[in-house]
Amino acid sequence: MILSMAAISIIIPVYNVIDYIERCLESVINQTFSDIEIIIVNDGSTDQSLSVINRFAKADKRIRVITKENEGLAMARYTGVQSATSPYIYHLDGDDYIESSLLEEVYSEIINKEADILLFNFQYDYSNYSKPSVKYPHNEYSNIDLLKYLWRGKGYYAVWAYIHKRSLYDNVSFYKGLSFAEDAYLTTQLVYNAKKICYYDSKPLLHYIIRDSSISNGVIVKSKVDDILLYPELIRQFMQTKPEYSILEEDLVCLKLIAYNTLLQRNWFVGAKERSKESVLLIKKYPSLSNVPSVKAFKKLFILFAKNRTLALLFAKYYKYKGKIY
Repeated sequence: MILSMAAISIIIPVYNVIDYIERCLESVINQTFSDIEIIIVNDGSTDQSLSVINRFAKADKRIRVITKENEGLAMARYTGVQSATSPYIYHLDGDDYIESSLLEEVYSEIINKEADILLFNFQYDYSNYSKPSVKYPHNEYSNIDLLKYLWRGKGYYAVWAYIHKRSLYDNVSFYKGLSFAEDAYLTTQLVYNAKKICYYDSKPLLHYIIRDSSISNGVIVKSKVDDILLYPELIRQFMQTKPEYSILEEDLVCLKLIAYNTLLQRNWFVGAKERSKESVLLIKKYPSLSNVPSVKAFKKLFILFAKNRTLALLFAKYYKYKGKIY
């Protein structure tokens, strides 16, 4: 007997999220849209996450569990994509959860608009308050226009902030060693491969849980610094062979400057003088970038680091007091 193909594959990478995974899975199995396959990739969890996953899998035949050794989020997602059979894919992190109508709404929209990617709104959930994501200004984007928008520090790279066609994974690579900003690299490739990208101005459909211990929000360490410096270069290398590369060079420089400023924002000043000197030279070459908010926010600081590290460190203390550095 040939089994019918589900409309959407939901891929959920899981690594030590015992406090969150039950709520995540409850939100998926209780969707108003049921034509789904649920692929849970247990990425070598050492807590009790797997026992919770197995309990859900036993009760719901739509769930498939893949257990593998820990290789990081990027490779967990790759494993899920390789196992997916549906024409559409939605990625969901194991510590987040979704509104019951998410899949029904986004599937209807992406089909009706004949889009390759559908962006939608979400919500940041902190311990004591919530805030909505920033809305996109347009309802439709070309691949190049959206890449320029993202590389200039606008919009969202997160793969859980959109649903997309599985066919976009042709010629997409996953970088095994990247554990921070891996979504920036993956989303760049998916967006480039897309012909039509639409924005659905929905109510917030996903709850992004802010955890101090998460990869994005945890204490910065050398390995994370390496990733922050690496992902703009990976994106540049991907685009270098594309015919649009020459018209996107300035935007790719902006991406690099934002990465450099991320390190300043995260209170990482090792190598700041050298990076700041490069930033000053790049701003001279592309002066319009000094007006990009994500660049402008730390322009005074990297100019100081380029000239006088001692003065820059004193100014950084002021930025920390103002909450610009954490």
